[in-house]
Amino acid sequence: MFEHLLEHLLETLVHNIAGVVELIGVIIIFFGIIKGIYLLIKGGFNFGNHEVGVELAKALSLALSFLLAAEILHSILTRTIEGLIVLLGVAGLRVGLHFVLHWELKQAECHHHDHHKQDEKLAKNN
Repeated sequence: MFEHLLEHLLETLVHNIAGVVELIGVIIIFFGIIKGIYLLIKGGFNFGNHEVGVELAKALSLALSFLLAAEILHSILTRTIEGLIVLLGVAGLRVGLHFVLHWELKQAECHHHDHHKQDEKLAKNN
């Protein structure tokens, strides 16, 4: 009896925590999109402005970290092999997206750093 009660309590607790963590991820995505739209409008819809993409990628990367944490919590509750396979597939996709976004952010930082160095050289030469 006590074992079932403890198991039910753990399932409920983990399920609710995972839901809150997922909600945090969704909220981060929402605000990242809002910030991206703001920067796009502020920049006069200059689609060559890398700042918009970088800020959106940062938000998505952070959100994916929260969503992956929620998937890990869900894995505690998974009781079937089929459910675990689906969960691993979703988590794998999220990890893959996270690495792609991280790589894009690094590329954008290098690109920005190179442009900054070029601007400094031009300023020194003039």
